[in-house]
Amino acid sequence: MAILALSLFVFMLIMNTLPGTDSACPVSFVKKGCYKDEDSNRRLPDLLLNGRGDVNWANWNTFIQGFICDCANTTLSKGYKYFGIQFYAECWGGDVTEAMMQSMESNDKSPDGCVNTAGLGSCSSESEMCVGKEWANYVYEVEIPTTKPPEDCSDKNENCQQWKEWNLCAEKYPKVLEQCPKSCNLCTK
Repeated sequence: MAILALSLFVFMLIMNTLPGTDSACPVSFVKKGCYKDEDSNRRLPDLLLNGRGDVNWANWNTFIQGFICDCANTTLSKGYKYFGIQFYAECWGGDVTEAMMQSMESNDKSPDGCVNTAGLGSCSSESEMCVGKEWANYVYEVEIPTTKPPEDCSDKNENCQQWKEWNLCAEKYPKVLEQCPKSCNLCTK
């Protein structure tokens, strides 16, 4: 899964589709809600990006849409499923299980802790995007892309098993991945 996420990220870099270009965000994500956060019990423990020093308040909508997209890209590249925007421009992520997400939905809702990105008014279900204020995360779920396995999912080189043992099943060795889809675990089961 991590290889797939990394390959998508590298592909987007090559194709110049990251935020700040003329295209929309290449990573799909859905709004989950606004949840309180505590320093002693962070549900999303990893600070992935901190854009607080870069906030362009005069051009807020453009800045925050790009920042949220950057956060989604980083989340996907780390192999995480959920990310939260806190304190207007901090991107938090982590390994969140479905049970943890359900617990957040049951116990940690913070309807007044987030604002919409179009003018910083109240966040509602109609808001396109939202961000958390101080000690609140507006949480999004990244939609993990699925790819169709190769039709012929067999190794094309007799050295594939050895290459796998040498840890060559990595994005920086695309020919190995191309030649060894079975040994590199690229086939669906």
